[in-house]
Amino acid sequence: MRGTLFLFDEPTTGLHFDDVAKLLRAFRKLLSAGHSLVVIEHNLDVIRAADWIIDLGPEGGDAGGEIVATGTPQQIAASLISHTGKALREYEAAVGSKASDVRNDAADNPSVHQAPASYSRDFDKAPRIEIRGASEHNLKNIDVAIPRGRLTVVTGVSGSGKSTLAFDILFAEGQRRYLESLNAYARQFVQPAARPDVDAIFGIPPTVAIEQRTSRGGRKSTVATLTEIYHFLRLLYMKLGTQYCPQCEVPIEPQSEQAIAASLLKNYRGSRVGLLAPLVVSRKGYYTDLAKWARGKGCTHLRVDGDFIPTDKWPRLDRFREHTIELPVADVRVAPDNERELRSALSRALDHGKGVVHVLSPLEALERAMAKGGNGEVELGQAIYSVKRACPSCETSFPELDPRLFSFNSRHGWCGTCYGTGLKLAGFGEEQTGEEIWWNEWYEGEPILIPLH
Repeated sequence: MRGTLFLFDEPTTGLHFDDVAKLLRAFRKLLSAGHSLVVIEHNLDVIRAADWIIDLGPEGGDAGGEIVATGTPQQIAASLISHTGKALREYEAAVGSKASDVRNDAADNPSVHQAPASYSRDFDKAPRIEIRGASEHNLKNIDVAIPRGRLTVVTGVSGSGKSTLAFDILFAEGQRRYLESLNAYARQFVQPAARPDVDAIFGIPPTVAIEQRTSRGGRKSTVATLTEIYHFLRLLYMKLGTQYCPQCEVPIEPQSEQAIAASLLKNYRGSRVGLLAPLVVSRKGYYTDLAKWARGKGCTHLRVDGDFIPTDKWPRLDRFREHTIELPVADVRVAPDNERELRSALSRALDHGKGVVHVLSPLEALERAMAKGGNGEVELGQAIYSVKRACPSCETSFPELDPRLFSFNSRHGWCGTCYGTGLKLAGFGEEQTGEEIWWNEWYEGEPILIPLH
């Protein structure tokens, strides 16, 4: 049987009666298309519209985690030990319906009236998802059967184990099996899910979870950011997109180490240059172990955010600030008679920098600053060379792509004028997120501006 298992976490929260009716009609369309639905819900209209009900309890927390009753709405309504059954009977009495009409998804109540289901309700022939020995969190070694191609409602008192059953077992196992089916290259970009505490699960299809969430959004919010699909779009562009040179508008291509050496000989002839290998690029942390490693390799200094810092007196870096750390590999004079030394140093720098080398010039200026007792703070020209990404036309190299380059919520990706909002907003700077209330168009008060640093 084909189809996807959709998991919904209390989807009726905050909905009007008319919206609940629309939701139920949408559920029927999904079922008619061959999908399966598991809904965590307390709304009695949804429970009455279910094909199958799993009632957990009898209470919450340590007193929960057991199956109180399973069956159709009529069977649950007939249960004398189920809180849900009692609520169904009282609801039926309140709306004036007969108990035998519980199964007919509230046809006498026009607020949730819907067309009859166009799929089969023959439970004996329906394939099932079988869960054996579920003991995750407070579940007490329960066995559960969920019919596929049906609307199943998981209900019960708060803390009875509903979310554990639906999300920590069904969704987690469905996602884990899907990820295991991917090749090794794809699996390296996703965090593997832990195996739930369950003896066995049979018949589980691919799963999609739609959890309950309240988000007001902000000035930068889009449909993609609120649904979190934007994270995957950024990864898609980074891994599969074709990068173009912004000047020549031609695709970026790999280049050889020999081509980089030839470019250095052409552009820096007669100058002293420094070859540095980028070890960390715009990442947060202390990097004390990295300094210790460099010191063990005989390196006396590392270049941190443009300053040369001694490795034997490594300072405590700001862990909440992004740092770029480079390993000085060679100080070399670029000349034809020194080409062998240049190529050897370039090879070492590319090896440490994983295919990327930073070139500082002219080093004569740095030498003069150090001779005057400075700490190495001097403006130097810097160029990037990469064996992976270079323009075949102008020979400009580019650093490795980063998902943050495609994010308007990051200083790496936003525009320096609008800071990711797409508009010139007076007083808006990089210290603000856009979620502050005064940036909404409907806000009539004065904005509270945060000083820029």
